[in-house]
Amino acid sequence: MKGSDGLFAAFEDFADAWSTDGGHPAIDITPACSTAPDGATASVIRFNDPTCATLTLEGNATLGGGVILVTENMGLTPVTITGGRLFTGDSTWPIQIVNMNTKAPVIVESDLAGFTGKAAHVCAVGPGKIVFKGANSFLGNLFINNTELTIDNGAAIGTVAANGNEKVIRMTGAG
Repeated sequence: MKGSDGLFAAFEDFADAWSTDGGHPAIDITPACSTAPDGATASVIRFNDPTCATLTLEGNATLGGGVILVTENMGLTPVTITGGRLFTGDSTWPIQIVNMNTKAPVIVESDLAGFTGKAAHVCAVGPGKIVFKGANSFLGNLFINNTELTIDNGAAIGTVAANGNEKVIRMTGAG
C-alpha cells in the first residue's frame, strides 16, 4: 500500500505480540516482539523502526500471509532474521521478502521452509538488497523481482525462476 508520495503509507492494526493459538496478526517488530516463541504465527512481519532490526525465531514460526516487509524507515540499519525455521501458512502461498529500503540489506539466516513439508516458493522483491546466509529447506521456486539477491549459502535454494525484472543474483558461499 503506497501513499501519494510513493512511499509505503502507515499501516494500521499491527500487533506488538505474537500469536501462538493459530491466529495470524500482522506484527510490527518492536522490542516487545523481537523474539518469536516456538509455534508463533503472523500474517505479515513489518520492520519499520531502526531501533529494533533483529527478529530471532526460537523454533518454528508460521507466516500466514507470507509477507516480510522492510520499510524505508529502517534507513542505514540492516535487518536480520535469525534462528529457527519460518514456514508458509499454506502450500500455495510464497514467503515474500519485500525490502523497500535501498540503504541497508535484509539478512536472512533462518531456514525458509514450506507448509508441512510441501513445496513452497520464496520471492525476493523490492529495490533493496536481500542476503540469504542460512541453508533453506523450501522445495519450490525462488523468484527474484527487481532486487539484488546474494546467496551466501547455496544449500537448498530451490529452482531459481527469475522473471524479466531481476537485478542481480550473487552466489558467494559454498553449497
